[in-house]
Amino acid sequence: FIMNKVKKKTKILGIICFILYLSLLIYLVFFAESFGRTDISGARRYNLELFKEIRRFYVYRNTLGVYAFLLNVVGNVLIFIPFGFILPIIGKKKANIFKTFLITVLFVFIIECIQFALNVGSFDVDDILLNTIGSLIGHIIFLILRKGMSDA
Repeated sequence: FIMNKVKKKTKILGIICFILYLSLLIYLVFFAESFGRTDISGARRYNLELFKEIRRFYVYRNTLGVYAFLLNVVGNVLIFIPFGFILPIIGKKKANIFKTFLITVLFVFIIECIQFALNVGSFDVDDILLNTIGSLIGHIIFLILRKGMSDA
């Protein structure tokens, strides 16, 4: 009985955190002026070559600045760690890293398509890769913490 109550409260808290997280994510992906999201005057941009933008940010890191490299590469990983961490908390069934992988790829693909359609940001397969890596890191952190709590 007590365990079910704790699980229910954890799930409710997880849902609240997920909604707040998604709100922040939507703001950053579609509206943040600091990421150039409000300038829709240019041509639609896209990258369909895996590692092209990652390589470009690395090769030109001295020209673009280390901040731009970290923001684009590391930031795209870090921003999705909460996605992979919270998803198994709010899921109905046992945490499954494969499901997290599929949901993340689909979710990020949809975001990239919307960015392309609305001409805010760009469609970038490197973002799909980096966001998915971040989500999987979050899921692994969830699994480690869950195992640590069950061992205690």
